[in-house]
Amino acid sequence: MGNAMIAGVQENLIRGQYIRAINYHNTHVFDSDRFERELKFYQQNFSPVTQEDLDEFFVTKQWKKEKPGLILSMFEAYRNNYDVALPLLEKYGFVGWYHVITDFIDTPVKLQKEFAETHNIDNDRWDEYSIDQRYAMTWDEVRQVAKNHVICSHTRSHYRITLDTPEEVMKREIVESKHILEDKLQQDVDVFCWLGGGQFNSNPLAAEYIEKAGYHYLFGNSKIHRIAY
Repeated sequence: MGNAMIAGVQENLIRGQYIRAINYHNTHVFDSDRFERELKFYQQNFSPVTQEDLDEFFVTKQWKKEKPGLILSMFEAYRNNYDVALPLLEKYGFVGWYHVITDFIDTPVKLQKEFAETHNIDNDRWDEYSIDQRYAMTWDEVRQVAKNHVICSHTRSHYRITLDTPEEVMKREIVESKHILEDKLQQDVDVFCWLGGGQFNSNPLAAEYIEKAGYHYLFGNSKIHRIAY
């Protein structure tokens, strides 16, 4: 990176012309007070980011809101991301970016705990919903979230793509997850977020599937990439 580019980045940081992303997974009921305190702090220091805001930022290379942007990502489609996080996000005026594992939602309720445990979906408080044993959001809840927030694909099965991932698996996790979401929501899904996104640069075939699927953004390794067409 040249000196002029470094100087430009530093100036944008000083002026608050940047977007930061913070990732959440479970938003437990017992943690709701802490989550609300964090949102109060964010509200004082950051601005919400819609997908339209992100589009404009990448096109103009400028962040035009008074405060820096903040993307709040909710991973996996846990039920508590709907029950706990959603009302608090809306109370404080933030846009949630919900990274959905489609097979988690499609798994029958009685099998969701087993699915989570065998697909690296952490939940350290299984007792939170011990009455009905439902740990994932429903499609009706995802559709409700989609009215004011951003729905993103986080693969079908929480599969970690590597250099030796078979082509049919990449198609399932990257392409089919998008088709499922768009069919269920009847709207475009433009964001893909995978596990350990570093493979994007070293696995040309995975990158090809992401582009062919028609995604506009790739979230990975705390970075956001805009897909060029």
